Order: sequence, then structure tokens, then C-alpha cells
Amino acid sequence: MGTFRAIDAGARETCAIADSGKLVCWGNEANRSSPPPGRYQAVSVGGGVWLEDHACALRESGEAVCWGESQNGQAEPPEGQYRSVSAGLWHTCAVREAGAVDCWGNNALGQSSALPGRYVSLGMGHGAGACGLRESGEVDCMLVNGVVRVEIPLGQYQAVSVGSLHVCTLSKSGKVECWGRSLINDDPFDRAMRDVPPGTYQAVSVGGGHACALTAQGEIACWGSNQPFGQTDAPPGRFRSLDSGRFHTCALGDGGGVTCWGLKADAPPGTFASVSAGGVHSCAVSTGGEVVCWGDNGEGQLGTPGPHSHLWRNEETRKRYACEAGLSGETVCWPLGAGGQRQGTYVAVSAGSSHTCALRETGALDCWGGELTSRGLWKPEELEGPYREVGAGHAKTCALRESGEAVCWMEVQDSALPYPVFPLTTGGPRGPTP
Repeated sequence: MGTFRAIDAGARETCAIADSGKLVCWGNEANRSSPPPGRYQAVSVGGGVWLEDHACALRESGEAVCWGESQNGQAEPPEGQYRSVSAGLWHTCAVREAGAVDCWGNNALGQSSALPGRYVSLGMGHGAGACGLRESGEVDCMLVNGVVRVEIPLGQYQAVSVGSLHVCTLSKSGKVECWGRSLINDDPFDRAMRDVPPGTYQAVSVGGGHACALTAQGEIACWGSNQPFGQTDAPPGRFRSLDSGRFHTCALGDGGGVTCWGLKADAPPGTFASVSAGGVHSCAVSTGGEVVCWGDNGEGQLGTPGPHSHLWRNEETRKRYACEAGLSGETVCWPLGAGGQRQGTYVAVSAGSSHTCALRETGALDCWGGELTSRGLWKPEELEGPYREVGAGHAKTCALRESGEAVCWMEVQDSALPYPVFPLTTGGPRGPTP
């Protein structure tokens, strides 16, 4: 049969590389297509005992080639040169020449997520999406958005923002591009989200079905769906930051005032350092470090008990504290300010779909709300901090440690969800995976 320099055996098939570089496989030939011809340096056989068999090999050029079952995309490698490859049951990973790891295929348990690395910022979505911007300028998007996966081309970016089904990136040259994948070919909504107004921008934010960007001159341009709340009708003026929620956008003016448009657009007066737009509520950090929230409070996302919230107040301390029951039955209380908000000094806040997280000066996190979809979920004290950034999305939270490591956590109660749920890295707790 000849002499070989590499071999790998799977559940039902074995592949070997001859001294000549030719790839030879045997066993289970009825259910496996033949390997592509060529000269190879490495091979790995994956799959299980049923029909999920696939295999991947590295050509002498470093290109990854896969064949066999690919229902989960496990036999569809990215382009590029690699120095090693390993095929699993429903996914495959390979090490690039520079040392980075790429994984593809099924990710229901996080097995295809990027390895823990150093990120400089996070992008959270109003669907199930989350993206991280690496120090290199590359963007990693590890969560499935709805039932489609958004793929970001390799490039050098300075910012990323995630919506329900789309991701928008800001290149280092100031160009904004939006990416997504519609289930309907030539979908008008998909075209509208990709139709970015020409110009050079310094910031971009994606909402549920619209997006807005801040020009180099401080003006705001919006695009996408304008129905039914006028969420793309940006006001004139000069602004220094902006954030888009599901059906609205809020912007921070040069003087520190907040202006919002779309659903729940009434912003309170005051001077603020930052603002965040969520599902149907918004929050801002005042120049004094106080978190102020407004809008819908159905799930306690404003920091006080809502009509559907599990929050409760002790009668003896109701004027000073609000309390809730923790996961293990303990009572957790926090001081309330005069306006019903949590007391304390904060440096950042992020409004999610139905919960809110705020970052203290110490790097500690406070999260509240979201009781309808995930009761008792927001317990970041279980994670080791301190943190330097936090992002609240749709029933999930991601935070950046001071080391640059990104961690995410969420709870899934509906096991019939049609898409996998998994963390940005392996650093945080999560609920059961469908």
C-alpha cells in the first residue's frame, strides 16, 4: 500500500498522507465523497458514528480543504493559509500561519467561538448578536443573529455595531459598511440597511431596523426603516455621540444635552457624559456620575419595580431601598436616589432590550430589569472583574475585563429557539443551550 507520513482515524473512516503527498482514505466510502486530488501535508477526520462524517486536510500550500457531510458548515473552511487542522463532530478548527485560530460549523455549545483574546470594544445587538473589535482592527461576530449568520470580511476597523439582523462596521478611514443576510432574496429591508449615505463618519450605531452615523462634522445621518416611529428622522445640530435602540436613537449634543427621536423619544433635561438607547427605554450617565433612565419600565429596566417585574420593596425601607430575590433565594437590595434611580457613581451605562447594566468607577457592574424573559439573570458579581466596558443586548450581557478579555452571559428559557446561543468566549456563565 506504500509508506505514509501522516494518518488520522475517525469513527468510520481513516485517511493517510503518502510520502508523495497524495491523500488516501478508506472505510465508509458509501457515505463519504472522495477527497479532492492534490498534495497534502496534514489531515483530520471528524464526524461520528452516524452520517455526520467529514474530513479536512491541508494542502502543501496551507490551504484547508474539506469534504463530506456539511449540514452545519463543518466542511466549508475559510480562505487562507493554515499550519494545522482538526475536525470534530460537527465543527472544524484550524491554526493560521500567524497563530490565530479559525473555527467553523456548529456552535451550539460555543465550540466554534473565537478563543479568548484581547478586545478593545464590544458591539451588542437587539437580536441574538454580539461582536467584538480586536486590537488588530479585526471584527469577530460569534453569535447567530436570528436564524442567519452575519459574516464580516477581514479588514481594519475602528468600530462595530450590531442590530437585529445586520452588523455595521466603521473602517479606520471613516467608511461605514453594513453586512447581513436576509432570508428573502433581494429583500427591500436588507437593501435599505446596506444603503449607507456617502460620507466620512466617526461613529455608527445600528438599531432594530435602522442605523445612524455621526459625520466628521458632528452631524447625524440615518438610513433603513423609518416606520412606524420616524426613527431615521435625525434632527439637525452638532453631536458628539449617538446610540440606536430598537425603534429610536439618542444623541449627546456638544453641550451635554440628550436628544432622542423615534419611539419613547422624550429625554430628560440635564447635562450628561454618555447616553444609551435600548428596546423601549434609554439611560444616560450625568456629568456627576448618576445613572438616569426613562421610557418603558415593564420589566424593571429603569431601576424601579415595574408592572411585570419581580422586584419588591421592604415596607420598612421602601423609601430608601428596592430589593429583589436572587437566584438562590437570598435578598439583594440597593439604595434608591430621590428620583427612584439607584445611587452610586458610574462611568458608563448600557440599555438592553429589557434590562440595564451600569459600570461603576471601581470596575464593578450593576444590572437590573429583564425579569420577564430571564428572572434573576443579571448577577455579574458571579464573574471576576473589574471591567472597563459593558454592553446590554437582547436578554444577554457582554463585558470587557481590564485585560481585554470579553465575557458574555445569558439565560435561555425557550428550548425551541431555532438558533444556538453561546458566549463570546468561555469566561461567563450561561443558561441551558437549545
